[in-house]
Amino acid sequence: MDNKPTLYLAGDSTVQSYAPAKEPQAGWGQMLWTFFKEKDRCRSYVRPDAPGSHCVTYEMPSFSIENHAFAARSSRSFIEQGRLEEIMKVARPGDFLALQFAHNDAYKEREERYVPVEKFGEWLKKYKDACDERGMTCIFVTPVTMRVFDGDRCRMAFSEYRDEMLKSADILGVPCVDLSLKSTELITKLGFTKARDVYLWLYPGEYPESDFKDGATDNAHFQRYGASLMASLVAEGIKNISGFEALKPLQGAISDNLTVPAFNRTYPEGFKWQEDEDMLANAGREIVKRE
Repeated sequence: MDNKPTLYLAGDSTVQSYAPAKEPQAGWGQMLWTFFKEKDRCRSYVRPDAPGSHCVTYEMPSFSIENHAFAARSSRSFIEQGRLEEIMKVARPGDFLALQFAHNDAYKEREERYVPVEKFGEWLKKYKDACDERGMTCIFVTPVTMRVFDGDRCRMAFSEYRDEMLKSADILGVPCVDLSLKSTELITKLGFTKARDVYLWLYPGEYPESDFKDGATDNAHFQRYGASLMASLVAEGIKNISGFEALKPLQGAISDNLTVPAFNRTYPEGFKWQEDEDMLANAGREIVKRE
């Protein structure tokens, strides 16, 4: 890479870039480049000295994105495992760091990840401080929601962590994209049934060459269409932030057209999802357990 600005991404499995064997699973960080003006001239690769094959660079003529998000990481474990340090080794003044955490911070049963909500802001501040030292701009992204409904409305996942991030952003003077709110509104609008197309709901044989050849019923992670929808919300959120002069190069690189093409698929004759109240209750309990 030359001296073009780079947007680094830190986060968890809902942001991560995935190998072709995981098709169609994708994180929103994997699809974000598609909402940049130079998307038609984007090439993707993994730097030879990158800390892992998941750290994919999306390079365009005048801007790059490098996705360091990795599954099962929290704001705490991402730092403790040296992943923020790996970003800072290659970042330069004028670069950007966008981070989304909470899905794993809230997981009480996994001590190595867990961050009580009252400590969440302390860990977020470490990212802001690291950016300040490097001359970078830090961007907070509140946690994307899950497919759990209360009646006809999607329940906002990890809402306490979202509130803490918004408060921290205000205190620290960090630009913030409220993906929690936007994704919850979007999933509510799509509705319980159509939201399956957003998340990793795949029927057996739909992707016969994939690790998901036997299908999937996942209310937390996304298939490509859903990851694109979430990436469009992040891109729109960044573009609409005001009052931060340092954001202008990034905002100028984002496309004015943030439309996601419609998604359609054909089901086998007679196919019906085997989803029942127990499954939804389990998904709801998972959120409560983490919160």
